[in-house]
Amino acid sequence: MIKLRRITIFSEDGFTLIELLIVIGVLGILAAIAIPRISGITDRAKLAEAQTTIGSIRNSLELIYNDQNSYTSADTGDYKTASALLADTNLNQYLDNLSDKWRYNIAAVTDNYLIEVIGNGSDYPVSLKASLRKGDAAIITTTKNEVITASTLP
Repeated sequence: MIKLRRITIFSEDGFTLIELLIVIGVLGILAAIAIPRISGITDRAKLAEAQTTIGSIRNSLELIYNDQNSYTSADTGDYKTASALLADTNLNQYLDNLSDKWRYNIAAVTDNYLIEVIGNGSDYPVSLKASLRKGDAAIITTTKNEVITASTLP
C-alpha cells in the first residue's frame, strides 16, 4: 500500500523539456512557411488596387480623347503623386479619386499613352509597379520579387 501511494504522489503528469522543444521547433517551421506567403498576399492585394486605379485613369484618358481628339493634355513627364497629377493635367476634370499611396506617370502623345503606377511609401514600396499601354489586353504588374503577372483589364 505504501508503494502505491508513493507512485501516485510522485507521478505528476506534464511535458518534458524535449517535448516542449519539439513543439517550439514545429511552430517555428510553420511560421517560416506562412510569413512569406502572407506578405505575398498583401502585395497581390495592393497590385489589384493599382490595376483598378489604372483602369480608372484609362477610362479618364478615353474621355479626354473623345473631348479633345488627343491624349497630350494628360502627359505628366514624370512620376507624380495624385494631388500633383490632378493639378498638372486635365485629368482633374475627369478623375478625382486617386490615392497618394501611389505615384503616377502618364506618357501621352496624340493617339497613344502609357500609364505607370508605382508605390509611394513604406507600405507601398517602389518595387510594386503596374503598367498599361494603349491597346494592351492586360495590365502588367511587378512585385519586389520580380514576379511579373498579367491580368485582364478591370
